Amino acid sequence: MNNFERSLVPLLVREFEKQQPVFQVLTGPRQVGKTTIAQQVMDKLPFPFVYASADSPLPPGPEWIETQWRRAEVEADRSGGAFHTLNEIIESICSALGRKPPRFSLPISPTRALVGLVEKGSRSIGLKPPVTREMIDKYTEDIAVDGNLIQKELGFVPQYDLHTGWEETIREMPR
Repeated sequence: MNNFERSLVPLLVREFEKQQPVFQVLTGPRQVGKTTIAQQVMDKLPFPFVYASADSPLPPGPEWIETQWRRAEVEADRSGGAFHTLNEIIESICSALGRKPPRFSLPISPTRALVGLVEKGSRSIGLKPPVTREMIDKYTEDIAVDGNLIQKELGFVPQYDLHTGWEETIREMPR
């Protein structure tokens, strides 16, 4: 895990925590750390967000911007305006898929240690590790999702509660 934090991260986190209903855009020359800053800021934000990179050989068109806006609407709509824990979200997704939620769990410390060995082994032979300690940390963090801000600031009214939203999402997914 990288402990280096870009100097702009605390300032950007403070600004984002003001939760203004606008797109936030981070621009600058190539290979100067914009993605690193964005990832570090997102790791510290206590609310849902949508990340998109416009770093492509040709600039994206207006349809790309519209797609990103729709992604933000879907993310806000999924929360149904209420707080939901990660376990509640997983249970809702499993229910929409007609599956039982996973009940098996592994102790975090030994799992993280084992994943660290897999990570180092993979990298030592030039392969991308299939799982990383950062992934384990992300999957085991205690988070909650709240859609109240986007509703208040943008006048957004969810069409679905959490369960119905995931049922609709799963139904629309290609199989």
